[in-house]
Amino acid sequence: FLGQANEAGRKEERIDILPHSLHVWYEFTDKVTEFCDWLLENVYLVKDVDHKGETKYEKFRIKQKEENV
Repeated sequence: FLGQANEAGRKEERIDILPHSLHVWYEFTDKVTEFCDWLLENVYLVKDVDHKGETKYEKFRIKQKEENV
């Protein structure tokens, strides 16, 4: 997910995956969003697998996908 390096050689578009946080320095394309969703569910264990309702985040993602169609 690293983007092009700037004149100093630093990658400006990146995703920092840290033990207690996720920093996204990247445009939220569908591919990036899907990867972040996967991280939140499977690595950070944010989403409860037995959860039956929709969280605010899930509602936001549904609305965002509908607007992009």
